[in-house]
Amino acid sequence: MELVSTSTQTPIEIALEIDKDGMTTARKLYEFLELRPDNFARWAKSNITGNEFAIENEDYWRVRIDA
Repeated sequence: MELVSTSTQTPIEIALEIDKDGMTTARKLYEFLELRPDNFARWAKSNITGNEFAIENEDYWRVRIDA
């Protein structure tokens, strides 16, 4: 994710590390909202992947990490 000059960003955009395409990560948004760290998966499912108005590969991209 390529960052942009902070001189053109709002404080919220800086805190969320918004890139040149206007994007951030769900994790950064969640942390910015100061929600409980152990509820991230549930929050993401209900607010992103389970949201009938959010379109995968348009509004969000799902990334799977195999560890």
